Amino acid sequence: REVCRRAGAFGLEVAVHNHAGTYVTTAAAQLRFLEEVGRPEVGLCLDVAHLALFEDDLPAAIAQLAPHVCYLHVKDLEAGARETLERLDGESLEGVAPLGPAYTDLGAGSLDLASVLDALACQGYRGWATIEIETLRRSTFLEQARENAVQFAAILASRK
Repeated sequence: REVCRRAGAFGLEVAVHNHAGTYVTTAAAQLRFLEEVGRPEVGLCLDVAHLALFEDDLPAAIAQLAPHVCYLHVKDLEAGARETLERLDGESLEGVAPLGPAYTDLGAGSLDLASVLDALACQGYRGWATIEIETLRRSTFLEQARENAVQFAAILASRK
């Protein structure tokens, strides 16, 4: 609450990032956290791949969270990632670290990212989206960023 209060004095928001191995994994846990903080400066940095690990109906979960989203992390998730998570110690960031390679390039995984963006747009989200590089699969970060940008543009074009 104090971080939020101080940020608010500067006109800033605090974005809580949902992440496997933390307290804020499910939509319900994120909403509960926001309610417990109870400050107007707090919102969500919604990571769609992390949320997909814990929610069966991703667009419905996003619709619940959308009014609180102030920042968006976009990345894809390989099929079978949830099953991998079930075999790990999901109670800490260290415990879920072996899951890292399951976060994949946009368009190479199993998430319907167009539906994710549609769910946010239907709730009025017009904020920032960052393509998060969790696992480097190209020779350089620049090559990785360029490929993800091409894929993100294709996802956006498919929604029109």
